[in-house]
Amino acid sequence: MVTGIDRPGALDKAFEFIYKSETSGDYFEFGVFQGVSLARAVRSDLHWRKKTGRAHVSRFFGFDSFRGLPVFSDADQLEGYAVFQPGQFADTDSRTVYALIEGEGVPVDRVCLIPGFFSDSLVAESTTTQLAGSDVAIAHIDCDLYSSAKECLDFLGPRLVDGAVLLFDDWFCYRGRPDRGVHKAFDEWRMHNPHFVSDFFNYSWAGRAFIVNLPL
Repeated sequence: MVTGIDRPGALDKAFEFIYKSETSGDYFEFGVFQGVSLARAVRSDLHWRKKTGRAHVSRFFGFDSFRGLPVFSDADQLEGYAVFQPGQFADTDSRTVYALIEGEGVPVDRVCLIPGFFSDSLVAESTTTQLAGSDVAIAHIDCDLYSSAKECLDFLGPRLVDGAVLLFDDWFCYRGRPDRGVHKAFDEWRMHNPHFVSDFFNYSWAGRAFIVNLPL
């Protein structure tokens, strides 16, 4: 397993895989905050488009409440662990994100932000309309909590293409416990979905990436 990769490097490695394996689809990010990683994703795509002369990622969708983390469920609690709090990361909005991306010199014409808590936005009819014809080649899940990650994964399941990359920024949060956070959500999702999952690499201090394949 590859190690020693930071967050920007993790995104670029995901795009390298998509382009070198000729996997096509869109980029989905859950937990956009102020847009730094979304801008990096667009930049990585532009780099690999230029390098390969091909286009494998069409659109970039960013999902965020823009009101901070939601109210915690019981499964989001861990005694003595206060790294995450309801309402945290609320100092953002869609205008901030678009402005940051433009300020980085990255085009925003292929970027679409979908606001709202996942429990609402992922089931909204307007979201279904915006995502018409969209499949997922890369999903960047940076939503911290078990409850949020579970909603994201249930939403992603039928949309993932063969060879899709999943990035979890918070895999080893909650002191690395597999019965908390996104680790717990992913393990449960795997039990109820027929996808094949391969470890790809670890990154930063808490991140982990996987490759997902569809049954033939």
